[in-house]
Amino acid sequence: MLYREIIVIKRSGVDGAHFPLTVKDCLLGRGKDCDIIIKLPNVSAERCRIHVSDNKQVFLTNLSIDNPVLINSLYFDKPIKLNHGDVFTIIDRSFRFDETEESMQSKLRNPDKDLNLNRPLIRIDDASKSLKSKSQKKSKEEVKSRSKRRRMLKKQKKES
Repeated sequence: MLYREIIVIKRSGVDGAHFPLTVKDCLLGRGKDCDIIIKLPNVSAERCRIHVSDNKQVFLTNLSIDNPVLINSLYFDKPIKLNHGDVFTIIDRSFRFDETEESMQSKLRNPDKDLNLNRPLIRIDDASKSLKSKSQKKSKEEVKSRSKRRRMLKKQKKES
């Protein structure tokens, strides 16, 4: 049996929380109805969707034009198939898609506890703004680079 999960990659680079992909469609974004909620001001209400197709392939669809999701540091404009180990990034939050041949029960932390899939699986809160140091703020070069990438993406979409 295939076991799929989304793993939060902490800013330090180590693995954070693990979330089993137990639904056919998993919505990520800032909205309260998302399966994985990312509470950052620049994240749109519905940022991307992870979909498990009938033939069990997993696809990620970008739902935001302004701040597209990156997969393995690349932009994309169509649904893209996720493979084991792919890393996708939303603003400054990174996630890894893992797919293994293990039993899901062996991976769940508490198999006796029912999962309530009607609630969000995770809330990722922004660090307190008062704790943010000046060195953590984005440089002008980072802002210019991001703006340039957005313009390039919009231009590519218009040409398509």
